Amino acid sequence: MHRLCLLGCVLLLAACGEKAPEEGAIRVSVKYDTFKPACVRVEAKDSKGHQETTDIPSSQFKNTEKNEVLVAVRRKADWDATLSVTASSFAEFTGSQCSGEAVERFTNASLTVVPKEFTRFDVTLKAVDGDGDGSPVLAGVEPAGFFDCDDKRADIHPGASETCAGTEDLNCNKRFGCQEQDCVDKACDDGNACTVSDRCAGSGLTAQCVGTERSCTQSATCMQSSGTCNKATGACEFKPQVAGSACVDSQTCTINDTCDGNGTCLGGMPTPCPTKTCFRPATSGCTANNDCSYAPDPAQVNLACVNPLNQRAGWCRGGDGACSAFPYRPSNFDPDAVDPADIAALTTSGEVTFNTDTLAWDPENRVTNRTSLKPRVVTTQNGGLQAVLLPVSTLTLGGPLRFTGALPIILAVYGDANPGQPILANGRFLNGPTLRGAGGNHGQCGSSTGATGSVTGGEAEGGGGGGSATAGAAGGTGFSPGGTARAGGDPQNNDPLLLLGGCAGGNGGGTGNMAGGQGGAGGGAFQLSVARTLTLQKALSVSGGGGAGGQANKNSGAGGGGGGGSGGRLVVEAFAVNLMSDARLTANGGGGGEGGTSKNNDDENGANASSGSIDTGAQAPGGATSTSVSKGKGGPGAARDGAAGMGKNGDTNLGFEGAGGGGGGAVGFIHLRSIQTCTVNANAVFSPASTGDCTPP
Repeated sequence: MHRLCLLGCVLLLAACGEKAPEEGAIRVSVKYDTFKPACVRVEAKDSKGHQETTDIPSSQFKNTEKNEVLVAVRRKADWDATLSVTASSFAEFTGSQCSGEAVERFTNASLTVVPKEFTRFDVTLKAVDGDGDGSPVLAGVEPAGFFDCDDKRADIHPGASETCAGTEDLNCNKRFGCQEQDCVDKACDDGNACTVSDRCAGSGLTAQCVGTERSCTQSATCMQSSGTCNKATGACEFKPQVAGSACVDSQTCTINDTCDGNGTCLGGMPTPCPTKTCFRPATSGCTANNDCSYAPDPAQVNLACVNPLNQRAGWCRGGDGACSAFPYRPSNFDPDAVDPADIAALTTSGEVTFNTDTLAWDPENRVTNRTSLKPRVVTTQNGGLQAVLLPVSTLTLGGPLRFTGALPIILAVYGDANPGQPILANGRFLNGPTLRGAGGNHGQCGSSTGATGSVTGGEAEGGGGGGSATAGAAGGTGFSPGGTARAGGDPQNNDPLLLLGGCAGGNGGGTGNMAGGQGGAGGGAFQLSVARTLTLQKALSVSGGGGAGGQANKNSGAGGGGGGGSGGRLVVEAFAVNLMSDARLTANGGGGGEGGTSKNNDDENGANASSGSIDTGAQAPGGATSTSVSKGKGGPGAARDGAAGMGKNGDTNLGFEGAGGGGGGAVGFIHLRSIQTCTVNANAVFSPASTGDCTPP
């Protein structure tokens, strides 16, 4: 197809001096109304088969102020003098040509071209675009394709965007909302505010937006429980209860309340403040403002009650009047956090040991109901430390009860307690090295651990004693000059309710077959909390372990004695305390081990020290051998009857050269607390003296 010389009239006339070409031309005028075509196409052909077409986009329209497009069609010399010319308008222009179907098409099949003259072909488009959305309207033509279906709204036209939630046909395809393509099961809006989860169901013209009806229920006083939903607003509407219906207003001080028929609960007859278990009568009358005020009643402390929150039986608690499993607030744990089903009797048939690391008993067969016991690891309320809580209902012990392991122990008795046997968390020798009590040698000992001895000239220094309530004692030096006494451990935090056990003594200096003695283990951290009355007639002890003696070798030298471990921390509390004549509460320090001694043809190991006493206030002796002069004696452990002693320096005798003895361990802490009464027999032993409100006479 050959392109004609088709020019806008202004340009053509300007180029040709308003003169027609020699062959003549057809002057095409296309006028338009409110619809401005996106493109105008002019086609010309003759009877010989010549044909030319050109497209003029709206961007090249010249007479836009007159809504007119002027095009000159020049006849070529070999064409017929009579031409057929067609002018068409289009709503779309793509690339370099008109696209889509023609909006309108006008043809004159017999236009005679006169040489040197213009033959006119005038066309007036009938399509209009009243709303200016680019989509035309043509009288007598159904809206389809590019024809507009509403020429008064610019948002309605072919190609307009629609959603599955739409309620109008915006794109002129006679469909809307869920009827549109690909809307099956898509979110929509059924126009009903009383439905939820609206989705498109079905496809095509039969598709509908379907939602789930909301349920209108409520429990407001003096309003009906079932209501209706307002489809316009989505609000649930309820009718008032009939006048005289029974109700309960917000005022606890009235009875026989009734509805007024308008949705309001009217107060009934005034009543006095109700009584409240564990509290004194209200200090003011019951009024419409519900201002009954109560204060805990000290006279009701320890009286039976039922907790209104969980319906558990308990006792009126001092201080706040709560109904609790304990009639007072115990230290370090919440007794009401333990389920009553987890509280069982502890019954043993002989001596047993409980390990706080494994939560296991040894031997198991001596704990008759161990599967009913529910020990658990808790975080203490004082210091935020971890401890093992062992809740029990009663204690029936057939032998001593011991506690070992890394974690402190809280034995909580939800009733009366009369152990009848010693309960021990003390450091002690057991088949070799000293064994710590539960919570002893804890991770926070740091500088409270006794210093370790070193070796100077073949004889070693003794280790320092562990620190607790006071500092541990220093170890002694070896016979050879140049040694340094190793310091005892520093004092620990003196908060009596902080469950920190005692700290180990330092190891004696030594190496290889002249090893220093092991430092004594720290006493444990043990808390006995009794809900009601504690009757004690045996020992409760967290005393520290003794240091071991140094080893000696005739060819190598002598090792220093180990420092004594310090006493731990003992917390005892009950609603009422009764300490019998044989009651013993001890947190004594362990003694320091004796240093070894040697010469080139003989050697002698140092003696182990005594661990802190569990039933007296006497000092634990340091390690000593009566026949030896050269060995450094171990220092005694601290107790009620004396402070921790320093380890002795090594000496020489008959060719033997001795190592230093270990320093004695410090005493720990005892805190004794009674809420109601405290009776202490004059023969009961405290070592050291206790803190708290229940002290020896």
